[in-house]
Amino acid sequence: HDVVIAYQAWPSIIVGLVGLVARKPRLIVHQTTIPSATAAPIRLLDRVIGSIGLYPVNVVNTGFTRDEFGSYPAAYRRRLRLIEHGVDRPTLAGTRASILQHHGIPDDRKILLNTGRLVYEKGQDTIIRALAWLPDCRLVIAGDGDHRLKFETLATELGVGDRVHLLGALPHSRAIELYGAADLFLFPSHHETFGISAVEAVLLGVPTVVSDISVLREVLTVGGNSAVAFVGATDVLEWTAIIRKWCDEPPPLRELEEFAAALADKYSAERMIEAYLDILNEGAG
Repeated sequence: HDVVIAYQAWPSIIVGLVGLVARKPRLIVHQTTIPSATAAPIRLLDRVIGSIGLYPVNVVNTGFTRDEFGSYPAAYRRRLRLIEHGVDRPTLAGTRASILQHHGIPDDRKILLNTGRLVYEKGQDTIIRALAWLPDCRLVIAGDGDHRLKFETLATELGVGDRVHLLGALPHSRAIELYGAADLFLFPSHHETFGISAVEAVLLGVPTVVSDISVLREVLTVGGNSAVAFVGATDVLEWTAIIRKWCDEPPPLRELEEFAAALADKYSAERMIEAYLDILNEGAG
């Protein structure tokens, strides 16, 4: 092989070790999460392998993720390479009515959409709690995970179980269809390394509300401007207020379209490909 590329923690560690016995291939690994969100044994192995030079190219997708390695040895940090994700602008198919009918969701209220795993760090409990104060809204979540039962129980306890629609894990193409039926896209994550789902929502012109965390500020801002609402990750009252406000009066369509175009340029697939080609050409000799 001319190049070996690894994505996620364990494969990256294995590929780093390959460098001990096979120096010829170009090795590229990726940091898909921040150190504090990685299991301690894996974090230690990654730190040691990267610090002794077995990661020739160590890719991160945001400046935020790169900065989270600030306490690592210089030998590790100097091999970090920032390559932002390339995100193709999705295309939509079907009408709102047909999409909702397919999933058995009544079209009688505003549709709040979230996509993501049902786990603590994705923060869906916050928007389920907010739904209790938003009787004219339904919450649709595409994704599955360990907290599904907890979220179902919470919705029942709050009296909103009939307005929370957990669709389970869907193929990406089917999840994207849901954006065409959404009045708002909600992304209440406690931490992320990029947030592709929120980027896709913006690219499709859906009014988008996200947690006010550093990485989402970075990713969803272009030239100091953003058409996204940032709110405290666990502040139920703040989420309720902005959802209420944007359901009644969403941002102007022109503003959403202009920002979507700017974000599409920032995260064009062509730019990402060129960055990887630069890495491959560096090792061509």
